[in-house]
Order: sequence, then C-alpha cells, then structure tokens
Amino acid sequence: MLIWQQYKGIPIHLRVSNFVKTWLEMYWRPGVDDIALSHLSTFTKDSLLHYFPAPSQRILDLISKRQDSNTSLVSPKSERVRDPGMSINPPSYTLSEVPRPTMTKALLAMLRGKNFDTVAITDFDALELARQLTIMECDLYCTIQPEEVLETGQEGTKPPVNVRAVSSLSTVITGWVAKNILNEHDIKKRTLLVKFFIKVADRCTSLHNFSTPRSILAALDSSTISQLHQTWLGVPHKSKMQLESLRRLADHGRNYHQY
Repeated sequence: MLIWQQYKGIPIHLRVSNFVKTWLEMYWRPGVDDIALSHLSTFTKDSLLHYFPAPSQRILDLISKRQDSNTSLVSPKSERVRDPGMSINPPSYTLSEVPRPTMTKALLAMLRGKNFDTVAITDFDALELARQLTIMECDLYCTIQPEEVLETGQEGTKPPVNVRAVSSLSTVITGWVAKNILNEHDIKKRTLLVKFFIKVADRCTSLHNFSTPRSILAALDSSTISQLHQTWLGVPHKSKMQLESLRRLADHGRNYHQY
C-alpha cells in the first residue's frame, strides 16, 4: 500500500491539485461554476491538504476569493481571455510577428474592384487560404461553451447552436470544394484544382488546424470525385503522398492513433 501511495497515489493527487488550481485561476466562470465552490473546499481540506499543504492553501485562498466575489480574480493570468485548447502559458506575439497576407497585386486589385467572376480559386496562395479557413474555424470553435459540448449527442435534443455552426461550416467547405472541382470540365484544370485543395489541406495541418482538412477530404473522397479517373491520373505523386498522409491523420482507427 505504501509503495502504491508513493508511485501512484501522490502523483494522482498532484495532478488533481494542479487541475483544481488551474480551473480556479484560468477557467472559472462566475455564476456557472459557483455551485462547485463548497465541494472543492471540502475536497481540498480532506484529500489534498495532507499531501500538499502550500498548494492546497493556495487553492483554499482562491476558493475564498471566488466566494467573496463573483468577478474575476485580479491577476494577470485570470485577465487573459483564453481558449481551453491553448497551453497554460501561451506564447505572446507582437504585431510584427503576425504574418502579412500573401497575395499578388493583380489578385488584390480584382478583389478590391469586386471583380469576383474573374477570380479563380487557384489565384490564391494555398497557405494564405489555409490561414483564412483556419481563422473562420477558430472563431466559431471559440464560441462553443463547455455545457454545449456536454449537451451534444443527448437523445431528443438538438445540437447546441455554436456546435451546429461549426458543423455547418464543415459541410459548407466540403460542398464548396466539391463544387469547384465538379464545375470544371477541363481535365487539366480540374487536376490542378485537386492538387491545389490537397495543398490547402496540407497547409492547414501545418497550422494545427485538423478540422478543415477533414472537410476537404470528405469532398475529395466522395464518390463523385474519387471516380474522376482521368483527373486523378494527372495528380502528381507528391500530392498523392500528401493526401495519404492526410487520410492517416483522419483515420479513427486505434483511437486516432496517427493524429
């Protein structure tokens, strides 16, 4: 029992202690989470204080402050608006480090002149398009509230509005990719489109966006596009290798082992 406590029990208590502290400092939502304060206080005193006196006292202090006020704690950490997917101490960036849009002058002029009919999707830089799609995905993802995730999939309930918005964007991207490819009747141009969308999906993964590539894959692997044999014959080997890599990332086998 002592050996288990040393090698298992204490590390588990430490992780739980860090989790509770992080929750109170960074993720606490006044009004929504306040119901848990009394339970956290009891748990900290009964289960954590014995093992980690100083960290536990810090947790109790945080609980006390949360009980005294429904406003956020006055600290640099708590004032940051964070996405739950971000690391605890995300790197900071200056404006000079934000990448400038990659776009030719001719394309920029056409867009400013609203000459959209003359703009081809392949006129865009693949990385720049991946950035814009990633921004769209990120904006919608960050609006999802924790309780919406818990409600998702419950029998007899509609998907929460913000979750539905993310799902709808995925459907729109899939349809947009398929439409662009199928509307092109020239085989060479259609092949270039397939190659381009594979490149966009690959650039998305380099930005740690794994949602948009799935939407693009759904179009490329659809029956209507996968059966365009003459088109696929012209796709370069490098692009096909990128596509296979994307498929491995999207494979749910072994609990998304490749991902």
